[in-house]
Amino acid sequence: MAIDKNCKVTNNAGVAAVALNAFNSSTNVASNSPKQGYMQQLKLLKSGSKSTIANGATATLVLDETYVDSTGATQPCYIYDLLFSKPDSLFPVAVQSEVLDFAKQSYPSISLTSAQNANMAKALTFCQNIMTSPTSKMAVAFQAAMTNALKEGSVAKIDAAMATFWQQYPAFAGLDFPSYVAASTYLRAFAYLWGMNDKGEPGQTYYVYTSSAGGGSSSGGVTNTGKIIFSKKANAPSPADPTDPNSGFDITYTPTSGPSTSLTFDNGQLIDGAGAIALNGGFGYKATFTNQTGDTTVWPIFSGTVVNLKAMAIPLAPESGWDKFWSGLSFEKLLDYFLKVMGVWMALDFLKQKLTAKEKKLADDEANKNEGKEPDKQQQEEADEAADKVGDAAQKENQDLADRAAPGDDIKVASNQQEFDDAVENVRGEGSAAYKNVAEDNLKGGIDSANKQIEDLAEIEVTPALEEAGTNLEKAQTSLESGDLSSAGDSLGSVNEALPKIVEDMGSSVSEELKEQVSDAVEVQEQAKDISEETDENSEESASGDEEPFEDSTVPLD
Repeated sequence: MAIDKNCKVTNNAGVAAVALNAFNSSTNVASNSPKQGYMQQLKLLKSGSKSTIANGATATLVLDETYVDSTGATQPCYIYDLLFSKPDSLFPVAVQSEVLDFAKQSYPSISLTSAQNANMAKALTFCQNIMTSPTSKMAVAFQAAMTNALKEGSVAKIDAAMATFWQQYPAFAGLDFPSYVAASTYLRAFAYLWGMNDKGEPGQTYYVYTSSAGGGSSSGGVTNTGKIIFSKKANAPSPADPTDPNSGFDITYTPTSGPSTSLTFDNGQLIDGAGAIALNGGFGYKATFTNQTGDTTVWPIFSGTVVNLKAMAIPLAPESGWDKFWSGLSFEKLLDYFLKVMGVWMALDFLKQKLTAKEKKLADDEANKNEGKEPDKQQQEEADEAADKVGDAAQKENQDLADRAAPGDDIKVASNQQEFDDAVENVRGEGSAAYKNVAEDNLKGGIDSANKQIEDLAEIEVTPALEEAGTNLEKAQTSLESGDLSSAGDSLGSVNEALPKIVEDMGSSVSEELKEQVSDAVEVQEQAKDISEETDENSEESASGDEEPFEDSTVPLD
């Protein structure tokens, strides 16, 4: 019986989709390649002359690829990794492992669902959680779950083990391993999400900062050395080109002085052609930088090296005054923390690649060698060996990426359980200290600002209320010096509450200019107190691993 190579696809995902075939998926394990998901070679499949499958529409794909087996022979492929994606961003909509029905000699029909599409947003949020806090208790449990899943002997059992892990977290209940692999590899394969704004639209500007010791235009302890602009090309193809990691963006670094440089998105990093720039994409708590406690989400951060200086790039302009109270030491400590976070997250990522490789080898044997029968004991052992080789290659690749972004910093990508446990303990301490410094800086800035207001008002009249405010400010300073940030914040809050009433009681003796100055200062001081409290909480959570999962990601609109 001749094989029917047509595959019917019905799109009920709620969005338009294109089909990408990871056409080297059957050979990447045999060649020990760490490329998985969207990191593989991708080919846009068409249904006749059409690339896009509209929501509610049905299309027919022809599955007639070949692959080179471990002996070097070319064989027909009977298993496909189909990555259904949004047309312009290529953000995943659904992942489908399509295997020939050997009894019927045809491919089963595929129906894309809205649940699959929703799962991709959930997978993205989980990725951002893990990349933001790879030493959290949830991230450590994720590492343990993948380690245990590697002991299973079939794809179904591996997927079931990972589903059980996610089921214990309400925000991620229902998430599956293939969706996580899709979202996590998408973040490293394409620039689109890194180049979109908080509305899910293409176009974003990052401002590059170093410690003020690096020179340039400095504000506080931080120096702005330039900006990185993601600009969507006017002639960008639609659907997007799956071989273009820049996702149709022109990505340019423009320093505060000197010529601009074109950047390329490569394996989750922004790099230039000369090797002078390497910035690794990650995420951090937005409120740490915006001084707005309502900013409870995370946002993208690039950290690494820019022209021999350790640097961080965030989507926040220097004129916003975000670093008003930051010291250079606090900035450097936080930047070092983000770089060490990169190493821990990469350890989780390499383990994911190892587990994915085992799944692929098991699925490959079942479909391409066993005609649908489960792998035998020998094939399971071969899958373990292949996974080890892929894992070793993935760990080395990630270590090279860490070294590229932070040369000389000795960022270690853990390769075994003991190294991972040690890294978690060390990075928790680094994070706690870094956030503590930021909290102290904000409190100190608020206290210094309040002291200036009290001094200016005292030149007019020293009232009992002003004296009391001065006493509370002294308490705040003493508490800060002793490390009691909570009491320091409470005392500063009392001063902030008292100053407007003091101005009001002084009446017309206070000029309009001074009234406005005090009003503006109190607002800044209250923000400093609030963000200090929130950052101090981050410090405590980082030390214990008690970071709470968040669930508010922005996904591409198309």
